[in-house]
Amino acid sequence: MDITLINKHNMQYFSYLIGGDFEPGQEALGVVDDGKPVAAGLFSAADSICVIDWIAVDESRRREGIGRFLFDSVRQYFEEKGYTHLLAFYEGSAESTIFLRRLGFSCVPSIPAYAVSCASLRGSAKCRGLIKKYPGNNIIPYDSLERSLKAKLRTNVEKAGFSSEDLLNGNYDNDWSFAIVSENKHTGTLLAMQRDEDIYVTLLLTTGGDASGPLRLFSALLSKLESDDHSKGNVIFLGANESIIKFLIKFLEGEAELQENTGSWEAVMQIGGDYAAQI
Repeated sequence: MDITLINKHNMQYFSYLIGGDFEPGQEALGVVDDGKPVAAGLFSAADSICVIDWIAVDESRRREGIGRFLFDSVRQYFEEKGYTHLLAFYEGSAESTIFLRRLGFSCVPSIPAYAVSCASLRGSAKCRGLIKKYPGNNIIPYDSLERSLKAKLRTNVEKAGFSSEDLLNGNYDNDWSFAIVSENKHTGTLLAMQRDEDIYVTLLLTTGGDASGPLRLFSALLSKLESDDHSKGNVIFLGANESIIKFLIKFLEGEAELQENTGSWEAVMQIGGDYAAQI
């Protein structure tokens, strides 16, 4: 068996395994045996983390060690490129958990999550009113923060009882992450990342008694949905502060439903580096 990069020149041979063209930023690897494609996987990267988006083995060739060969090849390929972790989200079936653990993954239930559809947010009169009330004042992209403010942000995160791993490991997407800065003081942060059509909020935190902070940060996220004309998928809050979740549920009451979603599992494998990935 051989491993190969999938590109526009050989995509047609693997399309029955991974569907159509992959998204910009994704990479694809395939397994060829005796000149025939037998397995393929799609992968995307978030800084030091390789996210496994899709894995498929030809139905007629399963239980022959092809899946393990593909995972071992993926691990070597991304480790040589400097990545430190492989990460996969899956439905939590016993069969999948056993398979992933045999490969060397640590498998745990995903942290509590609350989801609301992007379409319902964009259709909400309250959300539209919020955008008008807080039109981005004092809100800036996280990556645009000065170094001293980033250090202050990490201190605030730790004081609030959260881990600053998301900040240090770069588990966010600057297009979807914002900070409140007023009079050169940091008072709130929203960190998020996009996976397919879903927006994952990994941190929503305000400090210094800024009562309007959650709404102002939420308004920045809503404005981004509007400017990108993003109506598919969900906004998913991962492990957010319980009081903020209750606050958002009350705010959205009658127009958009924030539902608890804890059905998924995550599998993490360290392939290099010194720290653990957390999502």
